[in-house]
Amino acid sequence: SGQFSQGVFHGKGRYTWVDKTYYDGNWIRGREEGNGLKVWPDGESYTGQWKAGLRHGRGKAVFANKDTYVGEFLDGQEH
Repeated sequence: SGQFSQGVFHGKGRYTWVDKTYYDGNWIRGREEGNGLKVWPDGESYTGQWKAGLRHGRGKAVFANKDTYVGEFLDGQEH
């Protein structure tokens, strides 16, 4: 649910994939962009900044084993 432009998410919204992964946050042209929360079925989660559908900027990742990383991400990777 959320805002759409030309048939894709654009603005604030929430999407749940078939596997129950969900993202709640900002979208630009159908990709995660800006601030948002993504949660995977195995319990992993990421809250923070996104760019072009990748973790990018400041954020917090909680992994399935409950290890946590808080810091910078660059192109989807811890930096």
